Amino acid sequence: MEKEIDDLFLKARGEKVDQDKINNLARCMSEIPKIHPNLSQVRTKCKEIGLSLELYTIKLESLAKEMKGIEEENTKLENEIRYQTSIYEHLKELLISVEIKEDHFIALESESFDSIDGLCKIEKALEVLDNFSVDEYDIRIVREKKERINDALREFYRRFITYMGSFMVRSESTGELKVHKGLYGVIKRFKKIFQHSKRYRDYYVVMCSIYMARSKKLYEREFGFHLSTVLRILKEGVTQEKVDKIFETLFESYRSIIRCEARFLKNMEIEGTCKEIFRNTGLLIVEFVEDVYDAADIETLDGLGKSWKDVGDDEEAYGLFQKELRSAYERLESEYLNKKMGKGENGVWRLEEILSRSSNPELKRRAVVMGVQRVMENTGKRDLREIIRRWRLLDHAGRVCGEKVEELEDAEKRTESEFEKSCIDAILGDGRAVENVGKVLSLIDGEEGFRAKVIRKIREMVSNDVEEGDAEKIDKILRDAE
Repeated sequence: MEKEIDDLFLKARGEKVDQDKINNLARCMSEIPKIHPNLSQVRTKCKEIGLSLELYTIKLESLAKEMKGIEEENTKLENEIRYQTSIYEHLKELLISVEIKEDHFIALESESFDSIDGLCKIEKALEVLDNFSVDEYDIRIVREKKERINDALREFYRRFITYMGSFMVRSESTGELKVHKGLYGVIKRFKKIFQHSKRYRDYYVVMCSIYMARSKKLYEREFGFHLSTVLRILKEGVTQEKVDKIFETLFESYRSIIRCEARFLKNMEIEGTCKEIFRNTGLLIVEFVEDVYDAADIETLDGLGKSWKDVGDDEEAYGLFQKELRSAYERLESEYLNKKMGKGENGVWRLEEILSRSSNPELKRRAVVMGVQRVMENTGKRDLREIIRRWRLLDHAGRVCGEKVEELEDAEKRTESEFEKSCIDAILGDGRAVENVGKVLSLIDGEEGFRAKVIRKIREMVSNDVEEGDAEKIDKILRDAE
């Protein structure tokens, strides 16, 4: 209809109007009053629907608020249920934890340590009581249970310490030098008791101390008896072979025993070290070595010279012993050399005896060095006679030694240099070289090899420093002296 109205009123001028459209428009206009009541009804109905919609919206908002309240209430109820459930579970756990059978307490109080069945019950009881852990509950029933457990465990460890002390005392030494396998076997039965006792350190320390003290005493007795027996046998007939064998067997046995003891302490988790156990035993062995030295000095030093071993970081006890033994060896070696070599040049002439008797390279070298020191004590004297005497002694020491010793070589070089300076002055100082050579030769004594060495040195020194005629005379004198 809108299009038809537009066509009627918007026609261009002069354009013919469509009569049918006018008629159609007139008919429509006449129909409008007829539909007006219907439109009023539709509008009324729409208003009613709008009011209903507003009511439903209000109801929905009210329901939404109620739903939110219900949801919050449900959340509170769920939290309360979870809380009550948690309390229930904890209480159930607590009841299980505090429910310890009376049998376990009885086992700790009365079961025998000597029976396997008794030990099994004790170990089970210790495990159960040590696993009692309800520290998060500070309530009376828990406190009372913890007090009873602590009292029971402390009383048990006191009982075990008394028992341990009694059977350790019964483990007397048989006088044999050996690993304590029997004692190890007895103590190993109580390994779990030692492990559990760590929670009560005061008792754990006492238990460890009992074992350490008893083992220390046993080893001291065993080694003391063994060493006395060995010394008595040795004195019946001393030979180097016997001394070597005794030292080798003794030191290797001692080292093996220490290793076994160290493994046992570690396995049993006993607080203590082999150094504590074997401290006095090592001193006994050192004293034994000194007694052997009194009976066989050079054999002892030779035997010790073959006894030094490389020691690992995990062998602290044996390392300490070897250090003390080494100190004793050095003291005895010094004592022996001082006694045998005496003072001054006498020691050099006795050097050959020491070197021929000893097979110890360290002792030989020390003897040579000491001999050199004795010879060089009076280096302040610069006269030719004294210099030749020192050279002769050093030459003799080198011949009997037969090996390269740095201190000896240095001393001989210094002495030879002093001889060159002093000898040149003595021969050429007053212009009477031929006569003076004879005087120098009169100062030379000792072994034939030494005389030949000195004569060669004189020939080298004067050959180019004297007149030709004197050189021939000197050469003849030197040839006759050789």
